[in-house]
Amino acid sequence: GGAAPTKLPLLCFLHGYGDRPRPEALGVFTDAEHQKRLPLFVLRPGSTKSSNWASILRPHSGSHISRISKAQHVLLALLDRLLGELPVNPRLLVLAGASMGAYATWDLLVRAPAVFAVGIPMSGGGDTKRAGRVTARVWAFHSRADQIVPVNASREIVVAVAAARNVA
Repeated sequence: GGAAPTKLPLLCFLHGYGDRPRPEALGVFTDAEHQKRLPLFVLRPGSTKSSNWASILRPHSGSHISRISKAQHVLLALLDRLLGELPVNPRLLVLAGASMGAYATWDLLVRAPAVFAVGIPMSGGGDTKRAGRVTARVWAFHSRADQIVPVNASREIVVAVAAARNVA
């Protein structure tokens, strides 16, 4: 038998509320030409108009509700299935998101800390009271010029995660 295929990272990108992708922009992208340049899988799932990635998406919410949302449950089940079907390294799952997707990124880093190695939230915040649960490496982005989500939403959770890690 031949050598086992190399296990690649998987980047899952969660879109924002006003950025629902067209059906042709959804799915698992495994194009061999792209993988030659950038060896990874990209998953771009879509949420419906009636569902959000995270249960609470207000910039100043004190904490998220305790239950995982239906959309998050479906996403985690999909990732689990893909780990069985594609040559994905389960230790190299990257979760990224913008706006609503960034809130969900922070939320899932808290709710499912063992699943993701890296989180890349862009323009979103999280539950500062549960920041100690975040074990992934985080690369957060947010512009001071953001007119929708206050930049402090990101600053507060980043500071809380850093503080929790310094105590431990």
